[in-house]
Amino acid sequence: MKQILKYIYEHLKENISLKQISDIAGYSEFHFSRMFKKSTGSTLQAYIIKRRLIKSSEDIVNGKRIIDVALEYGWESHSGFTKSFKKEFGFSPSLLKALIIEIDGLGGNSMGHVFFRIC
Repeated sequence: MKQILKYIYEHLKENISLKQISDIAGYSEFHFSRMFKKSTGSTLQAYIIKRRLIKSSEDIVNGKRIIDVALEYGWESHSGFTKSFKKEFGFSPSLLKALIIEIDGLGGNSMGHVFFRIC
């Protein structure tokens, strides 16, 4: 399963399908889905979306524009990305960007690790 998770992480910006991943793992889609959910606690698609949102939040923290990040990770619109982001984290990507700008303006790294810095 570690190899599959690594593959997903390395291909987050690409379209990843259940068939593609189950073929790589060497299992039927049905069997792989059950194994994946048992191992990770979520469906493949939910896992991929969560990983994309985490990586996109890192990119936003590092200064990328929200719309660029949204498109890069497969969302078709700013609003769709914002809705997914807010559902996952409880706040909008615009708020994340504003907080990072504020933190950096107050002295940068002294408190940056406390607020939304994702490792």
